[in-house]
Amino acid sequence: MEHVLKHRAEIYGLLALWIIVFHIDHDLINFPQIPILTNFIKIGNAGVDHFFFLSGYCIYLSLNRDSNVGNFLRKRFKRVVLVYLVIAIPFFIYKVVFETRTNVVANFFYDLSGLSFWFDKCRNVWFIHAIIVFYILTIPLYHLIKKNIGCGFFILFLIYALNYIGHFHSFYENAFFAYTRFPAYVFGMVLADAYHRYPIQKLIQGLKPSIKVFFSILLTGYFLFFLAYVVNLTLPAYVKYLLYITIIFPVLLLSLLFIKLLSKMKVPETLLATIGKLSLEVYLIHVIIVHICYSQKLETYLGYWAYLLVPLLAIPLSIAFHYFYEKNINKKQSN
Repeated sequence: MEHVLKHRAEIYGLLALWIIVFHIDHDLINFPQIPILTNFIKIGNAGVDHFFFLSGYCIYLSLNRDSNVGNFLRKRFKRVVLVYLVIAIPFFIYKVVFETRTNVVANFFYDLSGLSFWFDKCRNVWFIHAIIVFYILTIPLYHLIKKNIGCGFFILFLIYALNYIGHFHSFYENAFFAYTRFPAYVFGMVLADAYHRYPIQKLIQGLKPSIKVFFSILLTGYFLFFLAYVVNLTLPAYVKYLLYITIIFPVLLLSLLFIKLLSKMKVPETLLATIGKLSLEVYLIHVIIVHICYSQKLETYLGYWAYLLVPLLAIPLSIAFHYFYEKNINKKQSN
């Protein structure tokens, strides 16, 4: 995981681009049918699970350094909630004025608060509403996981069991995007705890050959499962989302290999790192652009140009917003 953390910005950049292409393909225009590549794009929503996994992993390590609840919440508010509000408020004003047009004030706060996601399937910026709830649950989870490594894996099992039970009820469908992604977040925390307790490299060196063979077979199984997804594994939606956790390691390893190939090309690597550092802004702005294009039926005119125009708009706007935010809002918050 040291290599993953070292190249976290570049990995975030790759994941962000994967999700952008998925949203364009899913909401605007279908990608040309190219074997393997088309299916890989169609599971781009799994990139979100990787974000949650890495977020859970890094937050656990951060809490090990400073477990003060106030500091934790202040950092999350400044980095996530405040950025969300600055970007989302104009968008939800646009949405209620030009799309809803009835009960404008009530619908505006219904969307902005995230209640429309949890109770009414409004998924415009669902990632933010989910991660905020995950953050609220993080402190008690951290203390439970830290008590005992078995406790962490039991919590993970319990979350899967609740997902299975929940899918039989109608309320589950409203926000299953969040419920099915919670395991990835908790898995990140559990793995960080395991890594903190037992230095993995030393542990592997001390393993018997038979155990090493077992782990090799397990890792091979992960890659085979990943390939099964890429060749269009057919599963019920909630099962597919819950099992995205199984492709985390193959995707991270492939990301590291790709980044290594880019390491001699300074500009692409720097661009990936920039997108990764601004992945929150890129996510918010690109889903807003995709939503506006879809609601105004602009995909008719964009066609395959959407694959270029959406990121070409979203990435520069994200950089501009970040500059504005740091200069005019974050600086004042710090003072």
